This record gives sequence, C-alpha cells and structure tokens, in this order.
Amino acid sequence: MYPNIHEIIHGRQWSTFCKHPQAASMRIVREFYANAKEHTNRSTFVQGKFVPFNTDAIDPYFDIPKAVIDEYNEYIIMEPNFNKVINYFFKSNKQWKMSKRLPLSFKNSQLYGAYKCCLYFIATRLLLMKHVTNITKDIALLLYYILTGKAINIGKLIYITILFFANTPHEDIWFPSLITDL
Repeated sequence: MYPNIHEIIHGRQWSTFCKHPQAASMRIVREFYANAKEHTNRSTFVQGKFVPFNTDAIDPYFDIPKAVIDEYNEYIIMEPNFNKVINYFFKSNKQWKMSKRLPLSFKNSQLYGAYKCCLYFIATRLLLMKHVTNITKDIALLLYYILTGKAINIGKLIYITILFFANTPHEDIWFPSLITDL
C-alpha cells in the first residue's frame, strides 16, 4: 500500500509547516542572506537586530515537535544501504546512475504517483529544487525516511539548507516567509 501524504503530514505534525507561506519582505530576506554567510551562534544581523535561524527558532515557527533523535542525519553520516533505498521505490531491478562506483541519481519518471507527491513536497518545502527529473541520492534518502516513518529534524535540515544557499552564489531566495517572520 502506498503512503497517503495527508497521513504523513498529520502523523508527523507538519500541518503548519505545509500551509501556504505568508507574504515576505524581500528587502529583509536579501539582507538576511547577505549577512547569514558570517553568522554568529546561528544568528545573523538584520535591520539592527540579531535574528536566530537555528532549530530552536525554526521548529516553533512551524509548530514542529522538537526532534529528540535525527535518524536521517545519522543515516547520512553512516554508509547508507542505497540498494535498500532504491528497492523500496522500485519492485523491479532499477539501478542507480553511478559515478566512481557510488550511487548518484535515478530518474523519477518511473516512481509511483504517491511517491512523486512526497517528492514534490520535498522539492517545495525542504530541499528546494527547481527540477525533480533526476532524484539524487540525498533526495532519495530523505524521501525514503519520510515514507518509512523515520525521525527527521526538520529545523536542522532547513538551517543547513539556509546556510548552503547563503554561501552559494545564486539569485534564488529560499524560505522567505520564515526569514521575514523570524
């Protein structure tokens, strides 16, 4: 049986997290990202105030329960069983696209509809991707953990994503409503 996205959202207490984002002040968001590169104690200076963007600030904003354990990050640190992950999504002998004998990605075109729904959720709310044609191993691991009910520290994941985008040259701005409200 394929997972129901509504059951996942309700079970993980992600209802607020999944609501449509509020309007954002792009001036505040741009200043935040310009200053977040050189953050202090997971806070950055915006319009004369220190703005925290750690899990202690992010989790309450989205009404997400504080994660006691983070199986997702523990799994990434260890050597994941990538065959187990791809076999969860595909009952046939689907293979990873490999690079230097390591799994790289696979095409999403053969994913079941319910899995694609969760994939689009990840693309728009967590890892923020413009294209989901190729599913990288990081995205596949996160999707696998969401679908199998493993513990994920959403606040930490968003914090890491914010830092990544703050330190990467690009024109995109992510989590604007969250940043404006913090």
